[in-house]
Amino acid sequence: MQINSAPAAASQDLARQIARHDRLIRSLVRRFSEAFADDLFQVGRMALVEAAASFDPSKGVQLWTYARRAVLGAIVDYATKEIRGVAAEQFDDLGESDEASLSNHSGADDRVYLQELLAALSTTESEVVTLRVRDGLTFEEASERLGRSISDVDRIYRRALITMRERAQ
Repeated sequence: MQINSAPAAASQDLARQIARHDRLIRSLVRRFSEAFADDLFQVGRMALVEAAASFDPSKGVQLWTYARRAVLGAIVDYATKEIRGVAAEQFDDLGESDEASLSNHSGADDRVYLQELLAALSTTESEVVTLRVRDGLTFEEASERLGRSISDVDRIYRRALITMRERAQ
């Protein structure tokens, strides 16, 4: 009786392909907070696995070229959810300038720091970040509210995150 080893071989080949792209996934993850870099890496890897499952090499495109957008999208979505979870409460009080009211909150220093980071942004960047993080809007919803294209809102949001990350370091 002969055992079919084709599924095992295919699984090993997929694992090798995924492992070859670890460095590329890490390069995307470095754009975001190191606080949850391991989680972002795993999310990116899972997105690559999903993309690899529907990848057709006969189309003449490399796996990474095909999967990069899906991997980046998954990482951005996860990072945004994490930022919302950590910072949504802090964004609620951004309009308050009274130090006494800020000091009544347990995360007063975080709120002040977040205000400083947002102050470093342009008005449009600050508005996009606030819509995405505090209000939880999708890029499409934010673009409708701002009267801009989805790609403009996405570009503004990414630029704002980079600015905030640079200022935070």
